[in-house]
Amino acid sequence: MPDRTGNGPASAGRRAARGAALLVGTAVLLGSAPAAADPADGAAEIAEALQESPVLVDPAYASALPEEKADALAERIEESGEPLFVIAVPVVSGDRWEGDVGNLVDAVHDRSGLSEAHYIAFGGQMVNGEDYPRESAYEEGGINASLAALAPSYENDFQGASGAEIERAVEIALSGDAERIYEEAMEGYEERNGGLFDSPAVPLPMLTWPRLLAWAAGAAALIAGAVLLIRARRRAARTRHAVRAAPLTAFDNADAARLDELSARVGKEIVAVGERLSRAETGGRGGAEATAALQDALNAHTAAGKAHDAARDGEADLADEVGALVLLDVAEYRMARAAALAAGRKPPREPRHCYANPLHGTSTTEVEWRAVGSRRSVTAPLCAECARAVRRRATPKALVIRHGDADVPYFSVPAEQSVWSATGFGALRSDLVDRVLRGDLHAPERGTRG
Repeated sequence: MPDRTGNGPASAGRRAARGAALLVGTAVLLGSAPAAADPADGAAEIAEALQESPVLVDPAYASALPEEKADALAERIEESGEPLFVIAVPVVSGDRWEGDVGNLVDAVHDRSGLSEAHYIAFGGQMVNGEDYPRESAYEEGGINASLAALAPSYENDFQGASGAEIERAVEIALSGDAERIYEEAMEGYEERNGGLFDSPAVPLPMLTWPRLLAWAAGAAALIAGAVLLIRARRRAARTRHAVRAAPLTAFDNADAARLDELSARVGKEIVAVGERLSRAETGGRGGAEATAALQDALNAHTAAGKAHDAARDGEADLADEVGALVLLDVAEYRMARAAALAAGRKPPREPRHCYANPLHGTSTTEVEWRAVGSRRSVTAPLCAECARAVRRRATPKALVIRHGDADVPYFSVPAEQSVWSATGFGALRSDLVDRVLRGDLHAPERGTRG
């Protein structure tokens, strides 16, 4: 990949990159090659084009993002020295990317050779943001492409043109203040539209996770034993510093501090979701189904509160806090479903969290997971990263919790001792909310502590 210290290639290089896209043609960038074609070929071509310019626009979107605007974006990114890239490539259902621009970005990043990179991607529906690694998006003053891509939709009430949203997303990402801008945009949207049911249904990627993934991912990494000291990064050159050896008590203290921070954030989010629920009503629209969806949202919110309370019963508990996050997502989805039904729209598809680690989010696909050295298997939703690991017969990055005196993958805890293991945080069974409400969090055999 090119030097990102501010001395990037000139506009001639960017024209060459777009020329390469034209030469590659629809067989690669439009995903219209024969079904047997290897997606890796298209991803490799795009990754190679991004070596010449951080902005790649397929000819299909030349009117949305003309050459002069693409050039200006590329210059701005190169001058910043940030590992930020823009990909505008048509992605449709049934193509090699399975209609998911996230799959395209995953494949491109795999072939980029970069340890850290951030992508603003447009495949024809909405502007998406992807950050690698995920936790890098939440470093102070760093790039957060995921929130930067969401904010423009809230700013323009979901009425903006794709090209303008891409430009704005890049601007927000490079500001180093994407989280604040996203929060303000979302609050402004809610104020202008008078609450949930007088506005379009909230797209699923905009649920609870973007605001909490930073702290949740950090806590999960610490509990898993992957403790890293990430120091402040200079804008032009990002130098990583290794953690010096420290007494084990230092790591224990760090674990506790980060988990306490996560718990505090979860508590605040429970209050915020509760406030939105208190304002939500169907107004008699959508019939019994909309009313039931809203009641389901209330139940999920109550269950999230119970999980959070259980986590605070003596000491913070990672599994319970993660469970609270999942249940908050369920509440958000049920509200969105009720909103769609009340407005006479088709309800959105219910998201499913990654079975291996719910903190990986809800961009998942069903995958058969066969344990290495075993004939037993389970079909479960997995994120792109975990799905790749499983297909390669490798072990995915599971959520690790404390059980007894050992750190273990959460799903290895006996089902009778953990409602989270028994249900896969809702990925395996649909009765998670009911189980939590009936008191399964307090089973006498329960021995899972985060």
